[in-house]
Amino acid sequence: MNNTRLTITCEEKDGGYNVDITYEKDYRTKFREAFVSVDAPMPIRLIEEKEINGESAEKSASVKILKHINEVVGKSMKTENRIFTDKEIDSLFEFKELYTIQRFAEIAGVKFAESKFKNRKEFQEYFKKWIKSL
Repeated sequence: MNNTRLTITCEEKDGGYNVDITYEKDYRTKFREAFVSVDAPMPIRLIEEKEINGESAEKSASVKILKHINEVVGKSMKTENRIFTDKEIDSLFEFKELYTIQRFAEIAGVKFAESKFKNRKEFQEYFKKWIKSL
């Protein structure tokens, strides 16, 4: 796998705006930064249909939003930053993800041998073998 995701969330709070940026690779959070800004995120009304439907990447709505977020973050105060190690991510596995796996198994009507995996990577390997065995 080589799946990357960048998530940017903006939330109004106490007269300012919290901007949270999270980077994930292969569904594992690698780092997170949070900022406080007095500048508001770009209102959706400033995005035009021609920017969304147009073929030019340079004049796209995404580029316009990302440039604006860059300006907002550049003028902000950083309030939090965190790099997550693989060991930390694996230690969170049973609390954050095992419940989801158990719910999936319950809904699908299948049973996983939970003793065969302790972290996300081991579950992925277990699941691949499990699928092939069907």
